[in-house]
Amino acid sequence: YLMDCLANGSLSTTASDHCTFNGNQKALGKDDFRKIPHGVNGIEDRLSVIWTKGVE
Repeated sequence: YLMDCLANGSLSTTASDHCTFNGNQKALGKDDFRKIPHGVNGIEDRLSVIWTKGVE
């Protein structure tokens, strides 16, 4: 879906935000996943994936 939106012009920019969390913050989601701090592992790979799939 992301690549389709970039290709058809309905989306022109992608970005990410990096925020680190300490052990206490990460532990908030131990018993309730809804309390896990926002963020995704691997987000640093987004640009290379978009380049590979969208340009090459």
